[in-house]
Amino acid sequence: PVPYLDGMVFRFCPNAAALEAAWSLGQLDGAGGLPAEAAARLTAGGDARIIRYPSTTLFAVTLNLRPTHPQFRDAGVRVALLQAIDRDAIVGSLLGGFATRADGLIPSTSWAFDSDATTAIAYDPEAATAALVAAGWKHAADGGWIPKGGKDPLTIEIISPLEEANPTAFGIAAAVAADWQAIG
Repeated sequence: PVPYLDGMVFRFCPNAAALEAAWSLGQLDGAGGLPAEAAARLTAGGDARIIRYPSTTLFAVTLNLRPTHPQFRDAGVRVALLQAIDRDAIVGSLLGGFATRADGLIPSTSWAFDSDATTAIAYDPEAATAALVAAGWKHAADGGWIPKGGKDPLTIEIISPLEEANPTAFGIAAAVAADWQAIG
């Protein structure tokens, strides 16, 4: 059979703003890989619609467990830091509701996923604070946290792609930082 299209042209834009400009000029028939807010703007006129093509992309917090970072050895501390992150808010706002919260590193759609081995960690900043105290951490005068056995407040460096390179990953990293700052 003859294909319905004579051909396809793929255009790559350096960022979402350039893609939105090309869209507004009528130079595109479709777009993909947009941040949620950009997709919402493009479909606001009613001439386009959002189609979800599920795939697996994982954004995760990985704490440095090397011997030079003993602050994170305690599993209770690691759980507390995860409890302090409002992952549902990240899914709803930064990802526009077009994602599923991950409770583990293996997607629930994978054959390797084991629901019995995956524990959901709910957003609970009060429990996170209590868990840090239970792990021997103390509030510092400036509102930060001093790890068990430490003398100075801990500074956590978050490493993420630059906003220009991956605005979604950058936004998620900023949300994690804000959630951690909210508990000190």
